[in-house]
Amino acid sequence: FAFVFTPFAHATKKDYILGPGDIVRITDYDHQDMTTEARISERNAITFPLIGEVRIGGSSSGAAEAAIAKQLEQGGFVKQAQVNVVISQFHSQQISVLGQVNKPGKYAIETASNVADLLAIAGGVNQIGADNAVLVRQGDSGTVKKEIDLIALLQSGDTTQNMEVMNDDVIFVPRAQ
Repeated sequence: FAFVFTPFAHATKKDYILGPGDIVRITDYDHQDMTTEARISERNAITFPLIGEVRIGGSSSGAAEAAIAKQLEQGGFVKQAQVNVVISQFHSQQISVLGQVNKPGKYAIETASNVADLLAIAGGVNQIGADNAVLVRQGDSGTVKKEIDLIALLQSGDTTQNMEVMNDDVIFVPRAQ
């Protein structure tokens, strides 16, 4: 790996992007009989009554609602479809939290999350953990690594240290010196 040291952009909160493995519950306000719960396939699609396969992976739930409603209307099945897509199980976007945390492992991102959220889910830094962590991200130009000052983040409330995490990121807490 070639580590590229560049500042991370501070992203704003965004919608969860649906992906393979996520389970969604889809309803149409006026047609409750079409309510469907489906797992998004590896091809980013689900099967919905009357219209068949619909590609919703790679989009937000709002965009998925619009795509399903459009196909229901274009097919002449429903006039002015009012579709609602709710994610019932999150599986497609995961972060690894490793090193000196109480519960290391791979965790699903349920909403736009940040370093503090993931450290909390992993049970916090254990007694032999360092005062810093490293966020590792695979970018277009290679591996990007950002050191996070946990004291500044957790005790001083320095929000610049609380990076937003993305699918496949790794948070690593080393052993204290």
